[in-house]
Amino acid sequence: MKKLALIYNPNSGDRSFANFLDGVVDVLQSGGFSVLLHRSESPESIRKFIAGLKEERLDTIVACGGDGSINMVINAIRENCLDVKFGIIPSGTANDFSLYLGIPKNPVLAAEIIADAKTQFMDLGKVNDKYFMNVFAAGYPAEVSNISYGGAKNLLGKMAYYMRGVGELQNFTPITVDITNSERQFREELMFAIVLNGTGAGGFMNLTPGGSASDGLLDFLAVRKCNLTALAPLLIKIARGDHLNDENIVHFRDNFIQLQTFGKLSTNIDGEEGPPMSVVIKNIPSAIEVYVNAKKSIKLQGDTNGH
Repeated sequence: MKKLALIYNPNSGDRSFANFLDGVVDVLQSGGFSVLLHRSESPESIRKFIAGLKEERLDTIVACGGDGSINMVINAIRENCLDVKFGIIPSGTANDFSLYLGIPKNPVLAAEIIADAKTQFMDLGKVNDKYFMNVFAAGYPAEVSNISYGGAKNLLGKMAYYMRGVGELQNFTPITVDITNSERQFREELMFAIVLNGTGAGGFMNLTPGGSASDGLLDFLAVRKCNLTALAPLLIKIARGDHLNDENIVHFRDNFIQLQTFGKLSTNIDGEEGPPMSVVIKNIPSAIEVYVNAKKSIKLQGDTNGH
């Protein structure tokens, strides 16, 4: 049988994953996997567990949790140079990348996707020396996310971001950012900036229409300094996915992005606090083989393979 390591955080999201654990393991075993379980409540626990898997000859590592848990597991896999397939069972507060992949929220149904064994090689983003699966954020959303993370986030879910955001918006100061990509260098005054490997963040799943997690490129998306009068209709456009040509939007696709700014600025990587600015962001093409929902139509480059 193929060996699979299942890493789960019992405190993710509404803490209900334990109720599905037996059903998840049953599905994976029926799919031909020998399952090694690891209950983890900290990044250090994840790192130590994955570092100890080098001699296990694993076929697959599965992360059960939200975007932050996925990020921790991905970084540990890369740090230890493990050649494994990667599965996602969403059970966190924010599950943006699993939504992009069309993975069901029900853990047992998500496990069935892994058992079906359809995979796709996908890119990773890399900020300085840390990898991300979905998104890097700088400025306003990063500050809100970093402040909200913790008890309020777990209790209120995504509403913690928006409630905190409404209260902080009036106090937010736009940031001056020097932006360099593979073609040019320019300066902008921005409300915030994000770099996406997928197409959505914060529950908005069409932030970069036409984007892909397997095209060798990252999407840079930022909102220029603007007043609340201009921001309101822009948010409506964003909700419709009709915002990329708006005058208040900066958008491009590239495999190299450098961001430099002045003063202290919060950043966020896949829902976790990120490094201080300035940063160099790169696309690592076809970096990891991910289980995907073959029944879901998503923009992925290349063929979907069965193993």
